[in-house]
Amino acid sequence: MLKDIEREIKKFGRVIVAYSGGVDSSLLAKLCFDVLGNDSIAVTVNDGSMPERELEQAKEIANWIGIKHYIINHEHDENYFKNSKDRCYYCKLSIFKRLYEFGRELGYTTLVDGTNRDELKGHRPGYKAIIEMGVKTPLIRYTKEEIREMAKSLGLPNWNKPSMACLSSRIPFGDEITHEKLKKIEKAEDILYSLGFRVVRVRYHGKIARIELSPDEISKAFELRDKIISGIKRVGFSYVCIDLEGYRTGSLAL
Repeated sequence: MLKDIEREIKKFGRVIVAYSGGVDSSLLAKLCFDVLGNDSIAVTVNDGSMPERELEQAKEIANWIGIKHYIINHEHDENYFKNSKDRCYYCKLSIFKRLYEFGRELGYTTLVDGTNRDELKGHRPGYKAIIEMGVKTPLIRYTKEEIREMAKSLGLPNWNKPSMACLSSRIPFGDEITHEKLKKIEKAEDILYSLGFRVVRVRYHGKIARIELSPDEISKAFELRDKIISGIKRVGFSYVCIDLEGYRTGSLAL
């Protein structure tokens, strides 16, 4: 698998890796750097929907890989903040345009993204933007499990890191996205991570924070009930709920 991906990467020329620091983009950054060296760069777009803790981890992994890493600020247009069911399309489209613009200023012309085969299931408007913008997806033939195995074989420190969608995915479609809401969600999730939870989502429902955790960690949440309630109320939520179904993707679309 790795050799096939490397052969594909060799054809790309000078590459911009759309890099979040997750397993997929980290594996892609590692392979691009191994094959292309300084003809590849990793670029992280800071648009307010990526927690600070994720930005710091992305820096650490990029440093471990050795690839030149840039973090660039970006502000979306109103289509993103309206938060329609096609939000991911507008978000990806805006981000890819920004990445192309940044990369071309430095002489990098091919944009690559770590989308995997599992991400094509369900409602995935972001993939439409990938096609429209001509973004290369060398990992598209492989499942998340296969990507983790490849990352593990290369020694990537984050090979088993839980998947992390952007903070915007915590807000129901149709409910306007604001930087204030995103920051409130981030702070609430930081509290849960600080208490030792590994898989965390705080879904935003106005005054209500609906917490999704891995099913095997739900009982732990009741043991830490008082700390969770006081912490999350302190960041601005009035009510704190634990979803007994646990974490699952797409729960806001139900």
